[in-house]
Amino acid sequence: MIRGNFRSFIDRLKNNGQVRDAFIGGVDGYSDQGGNNVDNIIADAYTKKLSGINWDDAYKLLKYNAENERLGFTGTSAVKRPAFGDAYRTQGWIPDTTSSSSYTLEYAYNDFSAAQVAKGLDKKTDYKKYLLRSKSWENLWDTTKVDQEYRGFMGIRAVDGKYKDFDVRKNAGSWKNAFYEASSWTYSYFVPHNFPRLIELMGGKTIFVEQLEFALNNRLIDYGNEPSFLTLRAFNHASRPDLTSKWVHKLMHNGFSLAGVPGNDDSGAMSSWYVFSAMGFFPNAGQDFYYLNAPLFKKSELKFENGKSLIIIANNLNDKNIYIKSCRINGKIWNKSIIRHEQIVNGGTLEFELTDTPSEWGK
Repeated sequence: MIRGNFRSFIDRLKNNGQVRDAFIGGVDGYSDQGGNNVDNIIADAYTKKLSGINWDDAYKLLKYNAENERLGFTGTSAVKRPAFGDAYRTQGWIPDTTSSSSYTLEYAYNDFSAAQVAKGLDKKTDYKKYLLRSKSWENLWDTTKVDQEYRGFMGIRAVDGKYKDFDVRKNAGSWKNAFYEASSWTYSYFVPHNFPRLIELMGGKTIFVEQLEFALNNRLIDYGNEPSFLTLRAFNHASRPDLTSKWVHKLMHNGFSLAGVPGNDDSGAMSSWYVFSAMGFFPNAGQDFYYLNAPLFKKSELKFENGKSLIIIANNLNDKNIYIKSCRINGKIWNKSIIRHEQIVNGGTLEFELTDTPSEWGK
């Protein structure tokens, strides 16, 4: 079934000339909530070496989007054109308009995805071009924005390039301002492809952790919505996987119940966040690794199409033991809070020892 999805992408480009994120009743939608996110899906499958796909044809879609899309808000039909045309490609950011800042951030992520596939297919010129463009998110980093004692947030730039004054805590909702369905606080952590650089810009690991905990404790980030799917995992990059487990468990317990999920499930997005988190690992789409957190189940089993199974075991599991004390992969000690796809794709065991206090594991 998953290969059918990719083949449909390829076929839609050939027959429709485009592949928008929304495709309903045979019609491509135009009001993209985010970037060209089919790019991330293709890159995710490529980096995880999914077989049975014509990757040269799939790459044509990535290149098409990189060279012809990335336009920002285009309205609700093909007739209406974006306010600033090729601004993202030509200057590296979109001036203040509908969702301009969030689009810029997502396009940078999309370019990183395209670059990964270009590199694998030995398309050196494209790789260098898109990798450079994937740094465009830094064009929005406004060092003049301050909230409490924290300096530096994703900003909004006017047509003349100057940063605009605005409230970094304001979430205007859908299609209302430069950030879509979230505040600058939320989008200031949206750099899925380069957390180390983001941590550096925020002042290093210690300040990064302090600032993120401040934001979460004061409800400045809606970490139950898609723009924040990876925000809690950022603690792993800052050598604090214990805080990843702490906040992931808090959201699992407080945000999910038989009454529903936080916000809109959006075609199963929130549910998939929960399932991955409950098993103890979570993907960074478009890359070949997973973040680890303390599982919610004593034992989980994933059966793969190659006939192999991954068994995930959580020893000492109870409501208080939400931290990882140690980890083993196929019986061997593993002291990192991230694992690679190749370590689990052929099955085996992922075994956690849990504890009720933060440990030095994974730091």
